[in-house]
Amino acid sequence: MLGVPVENAPRYKELRDPETNEPVTKKVALDITVTVGAGLPANKAFVYTVIKENANLIPPSTYLKLLRDYVGLPISDDDIATVAPPPAPQGGNMPPNPLIAGLTAQGNPMQPATNPALGGVG
Repeated sequence: MLGVPVENAPRYKELRDPETNEPVTKKVALDITVTVGAGLPANKAFVYTVIKENANLIPPSTYLKLLRDYVGLPISDDDIATVAPPPAPQGGNMPPNPLIAGLTAQGNPMQPATNPALGGVG
């Protein structure tokens, strides 16, 4: 067995100057990050993936700003300014999508079927 058994080992050993028997100290600067809990990963690959997956939800200029600020890509303000904004819908408001299940063409909820032949309650 090497060394001192764990039960008999000192918890720490203080470094002392052999001439004066004073403790030897040194100032240090530590760069420590403490994370409490299981938060989201902060590495750039994860952040890039999250931004890229949600790019269709945000304007292109915001997308480029996020890539520059959080991922560190070399995107200038001129690059962001040259991106055209998305086209505005004609007539102000877009009509609701009639292909969404459970909505009428006007976007209202469908009424339950009342015809027993169609599976409704009569």
